[in-house]
Amino acid sequence: MIANKVNQTNNSSMSVIYIMYGGLILFFLYRQYKAYRARQTITGHEKHYFKKSISRFVIILGALVAVFGIYNIVASQYLAGALMVSLVVVMGLEYLDRIILTEEGIYGNGEFIEWKEIRKWAFSEDTHELILQYKREFKEEVAYIRVEEDQIEKINLLIRRYKLGK
Repeated sequence: MIANKVNQTNNSSMSVIYIMYGGLILFFLYRQYKAYRARQTITGHEKHYFKKSISRFVIILGALVAVFGIYNIVASQYLAGALMVSLVVVMGLEYLDRIILTEEGIYGNGEFIEWKEIRKWAFSEDTHELILQYKREFKEEVAYIRVEEDQIEKINLLIRRYKLGK
């Protein structure tokens, strides 16, 4: 009887884990869909592509989830392992997305922001993020786009050229 109760508890906790991983996978797939739609709105003859910076923490976290996923597959917990590995793959696809600057605006983090919407921009020295303050309709928003340290100067020059005409 006690073993049966423990087994029911394990099954219910595994169901929660399946729902969590499934929900995360659906969330990242939805973000990929939104990013695809945003990339379709990008026009312009001149396009400049930049790689996104990935933090070490995200790389370590992804590697750990992948290792646990492979361990679960080896331990015959195929569904949990497959969900974990799928989550790492979908997260990896998100980080492969590039930053695009055109004469109409900037694309990053799955969103296209036109130059006329941008009010201020700056770069964070600590996190190597491009911080964009912009206004869309009646709402002020802030976007944080991680960039590689060696690309900051080139991105800033392009923003000045397209936004300010300098």
